[in-house]
Amino acid sequence: MSLHPTAPALGARTELPQLDPYLVEMDDELAEVVDALVRGEPRARERHEDICEHVELLRGCSEPDVWPLVEEIRGRIREREEALRLALARWAFDQGRRHPLPAGESAS
Repeated sequence: MSLHPTAPALGARTELPQLDPYLVEMDDELAEVVDALVRGEPRARERHEDICEHVELLRGCSEPDVWPLVEEIRGRIREREEALRLALARWAFDQGRRHPLPAGESAS
């Protein structure tokens, strides 16, 4: 249920939903929130665009029989990245519950 990478970024982080124990346990919903957060980060968006440009360069110079292997590798990398994003979000949520900031303090 991940949002498409070319979908518009959400802009301000305040538009993202608050994490709660229910949302953190739901893979698809948490992935959607994390994807939206990543799309809203300028450096991550620039890196994504750079990678897409390089993939197109690779597509133009590789032999046709090599391309299915390249796509398989990209798919596995994407699956790993999605799993890592969920693990990191869950870890951060758990850390926030274990070590909350004192009232009135901000992490930023």
